[in-house]
Amino acid sequence: MKNRSVLLVPLILLLTACPGPDGEAPEELPLPPAPTAAQGEVQGRIGADAAGTGWQVCGFQVDTGEGTCSGVEAPVYTLVLPAGRYHVLAYGPDGAVGAHTASTTCLRDGGVDCSDGALLEVEVVADSRVPAIDVLDFNNVRPEWPEHPSR
Repeated sequence: MKNRSVLLVPLILLLTACPGPDGEAPEELPLPPAPTAAQGEVQGRIGADAAGTGWQVCGFQVDTGEGTCSGVEAPVYTLVLPAGRYHVLAYGPDGAVGAHTASTTCLRDGGVDCSDGALLEVEVVADSRVPAIDVLDFNNVRPEWPEHPSR
C-alpha cells in the first residue's frame, strides 16, 4: 500500500497542474489568511477622579516601546494586546497620566509612602486574561514613562 501512495502523490500533483479540457488553466484558489498574532487581555481599573469617557489606556511593549491604546467609557478597562511584555498607562483628556507601577500594591493596601514610580511589567499570554492591572499611580510620573502615542 505504501508504494501506491508514493506513486499517487506525484500523479495527483501532475494532474492538478494540467489545464482543463477546454485548454484553460486551472482555477487558482486563494491562499488561507495569514495567521494573526495571538492575543490576550489586560483588565483593571483607573484610579483617578472622573476616569471614564475621554480617557485612554495603553500597553507599551517593553522591548520596542510600541504602544497600543483603547478608549475607556468607565473607570474599569479591558485592553486586548498581542502576547508579550507590557507597561500599562492611562491618559486623561485633561493631560493626567497614570501608570501601573511598583506603588500600585502600596496604594491598594492603603499605604502612606507610595512613591516608587517604577513601571511594572505585565506578561500577556495568548488567549488568557490578566486581571487587576490597576492604574493607580498618578503622583510619581517619571521622565521614562512613555508619552501618549498620538501626542
